[in-house]
Amino acid sequence: MEKYKLKDYIEKLQEHNLLIEYNANSDVLNTLIDKVSYNSKEVSKNTLFVCKGLKYKPEYLDSAINLGAIAYIAEENNVTRKDFPHIIVNNIQQALALVSCIFYNFPAEKINMIGITGTKGKSTTAYYIKSILDNYMIDLHEKDTAIISSIDTYDGIIKNHYLQALNL
Repeated sequence: MEKYKLKDYIEKLQEHNLLIEYNANSDVLNTLIDKVSYNSKEVSKNTLFVCKGLKYKPEYLDSAINLGAIAYIAEENNVTRKDFPHIIVNNIQQALALVSCIFYNFPAEKINMIGITGTKGKSTTAYYIKSILDNYMIDLHEKDTAIISSIDTYDGIIKNHYLQALNL
């Protein structure tokens, strides 16, 4: 998986009008981000820590720094360590979504999606399409397709009980 430098994250946040300000020296800006986390217990060296949520406490940031966080992202009301490299954004949820896309190399750009709308028959149509595509994937010696519906979610690995009952 390709890794990005902290400055790449900052540039994308700025492109999407999420960036308010940042404070980091050139060494930190040129550091490759090894991990993104909003759970201080999961932080390791070169983690970009995200301060988010109603239950966020400044102690979580301190813990993340002690475990190896290289910088943190927060909204203005959660800035507690101005002495540590940080990125201030105007919407932490949107920033986390964008940062996640960057970290995982924009996975939505690498998959094909089919959306089905209407009043009746959406799930039936979705399972017909899944069956057709799965048979095609078998011919290609590839994995099953995934499905997200109001009835089930199958990510290509874990089948829930409903799909198992249908032997799909």
